[in-house]
Amino acid sequence: MLGQLSLLLGVCAYSAASSCWPKENFALIQPQTGCPDGNWLTGSITNTLHKNSSFPEDLVNGTVEGQHVTTRFCAHSKDQKCSGTPGSANFPKGTYCLWEYEPKLRTRQRTEEICPVGFQWSWMNIDDINLHNVNSHEGAIPLAEYFSHSTVPYFCCRDDGEAKDAIELPTDNDFILMPTMAKKACQEVKGMTVKKTSIYYSTADEEATVHGAPTVPDSTPPEYSYDQVVANWGRGMHFAICYYSKAPHVAKSKNAVASSAAAAPVCWPKDDFVLLQAKAGCPKDGSFTPGAVKHIFGTKTTIPAVSGTTSENGLTTIKYCKHEAAKQPKSCNPLNTGSFGAGSYCFFLGSISDTGIFDKSCPAGFNYNWVVLDNTVVANATSETGGVPEGEYYHASIVYYTCCRNDGDVNVPINLPKKDNFILMPTMEEQKCQTVNGMKVEYLNMMLDTGDMNFIPMLNNATWMANDYHVYNPAKGHWGPQMDFKICHYTAK
Repeated sequence: MLGQLSLLLGVCAYSAASSCWPKENFALIQPQTGCPDGNWLTGSITNTLHKNSSFPEDLVNGTVEGQHVTTRFCAHSKDQKCSGTPGSANFPKGTYCLWEYEPKLRTRQRTEEICPVGFQWSWMNIDDINLHNVNSHEGAIPLAEYFSHSTVPYFCCRDDGEAKDAIELPTDNDFILMPTMAKKACQEVKGMTVKKTSIYYSTADEEATVHGAPTVPDSTPPEYSYDQVVANWGRGMHFAICYYSKAPHVAKSKNAVASSAAAAPVCWPKDDFVLLQAKAGCPKDGSFTPGAVKHIFGTKTTIPAVSGTTSENGLTTIKYCKHEAAKQPKSCNPLNTGSFGAGSYCFFLGSISDTGIFDKSCPAGFNYNWVVLDNTVVANATSETGGVPEGEYYHASIVYYTCCRNDGDVNVPINLPKKDNFILMPTMEEQKCQTVNGMKVEYLNMMLDTGDMNFIPMLNNATWMANDYHVYNPAKGHWGPQMDFKICHYTAK
């Protein structure tokens, strides 16, 4: 369920906008920069959820205090004054969602009749935990069914245009829209750069079929997904948002066209993760720590594109690059930072969350998994130094923890820094490399001449996304000798 929203009636400290929003009733999630204009009302909803909820840092005005999650909103009414240049009376066609809002709800008014012109009413279920629940809301908030055990927020969505066809909305200040479940893409807005990310509401599933919404909505809701689906709804909600900020100036010339994608990111996403180290070394932005792990494999091992060494006695060194959010340079901001967008790819887990729960420690949108690299002998020559993946390090074998996602098309590019070479891993489901803007990619095979010392069962649960590998001779359903370990090597075009 959405955390207690403490919407405080008040004013945002911005000067008058140069253009006005459509004269409609609607609400938006409040950015860290505040509401689009001083005439908007504010409010908040607080939900009681499990303890690992999170907001995209530096983007959304929300707070997480243990189990209590507060999301803040900006509410716009059709009769509020605007001193800027009048805009369109209605929202343009496209594919995006708003929060439903009505400042003067009339008795028995049908909620599906409240949406702005061109939008359809929709909803979703946010299931709170029942124990010690202190749900609350305050100020000007979106329409919803507010219970002590769950929240059913109402939305207004439209899907009558293409995301790539840029629409016109006020561009003076940052704002947040939501993609539709139907298209799962952020609507382009003229003069604005858009960043797709998500809020993680650590929802429960106790009331999914009892008190919550019984079925999926008839019309498209905003995009969301669950860590675990339970009777149409479920546990652990990833709620997608589109963050819009002023597009950087692009000089006009015969060979240059202004575009929201013109400025390539220079900073990596502000998350903890580990990449295999390319032969060119770690990305040089100051937030990566190199590391290495020594294994004892057979002599057939080959490691193309990866920084490492092999030897005649089987000693194999594989090098890594560990990215730490805490080391992100101060020069990084939402406009110059890449994002791990929807797609199909994997990397290694960089840190265990404060909860200590391994399978809840991946960045938002990714699922936890693991892979075993088995040594050929139990040898004390195995060791690890520097920035290496989280896992279980034994002399006989190493269990590496991985983070994978498979929620998008590998042919739809994601935005990551393109200054340095880097390596991601494909998923077992797609067995193809994710496209990255401005980068060439090679789908390569590391042949690891592994042993069969370990008796950890291989994964057989198809709901767990794995990286792309093949074990030649699994021993009785367990890991075994020789493994093809697929990688994606990215170089600048």
